[in-house]
Amino acid sequence: MIRYSTGGGFTPLPEGKFALRIDSVTDGVSSKGNPQITIDGEIVAGDDEQFIGSSRKIFYSLVENAVWRIGLLCEALGLERVDTGEVDAKGQPIYSFDEQALVGRVVEFNVTQREYQGKTQNDFQDPTVSPEDPYYQETLTILAERQGGAAPDAAPASQAAPATNGGSQMNTTPAAAATGPGRRRATR
Repeated sequence: MIRYSTGGGFTPLPEGKFALRIDSVTDGVSSKGNPQITIDGEIVAGDDEQFIGSSRKIFYSLVENAVWRIGLLCEALGLERVDTGEVDAKGQPIYSFDEQALVGRVVEFNVTQREYQGKTQNDFQDPTVSPEDPYYQETLTILAERQGGAAPDAAPASQAAPATNGGSQMNTTPAAAATGPGRRRATR
């Protein structure tokens, strides 16, 4: 006989800082029919230790007025961007990146709560590279170089750029995309 309870389910994170290790990134379509990517990950550090080890999903819309959010994530991780030669409706360059370069990276977010359709949901805001990230030192160097500042001590040679194995091309605008670890270009 199988026993179960209907009392379990999703428990939102409390507000605070949490680090998420990205385990997978998948292309998809939202319930409204818009393109999106879904990031599945695990909380590896945070303000409330009881949530360490819990799984989370973050949805990033790829519609033009929302794609900047994924760009902020790419910028925080120092990911490579490729200029597509195209421009958006505002005349800004469109960049692409390999979303599979996100897999294995660890990002720290400011997590907030909001009500959506009568349920408490989390918003993952202000992404930054986490000290838990395997490419933390390399990313700090990349970000410092982009800002024209002095780079911190170099990362050990064992912290090479993450390997990627395929993936599709995502478009981002210049304020959102970046260059750095994750160096494979694919097409959508």
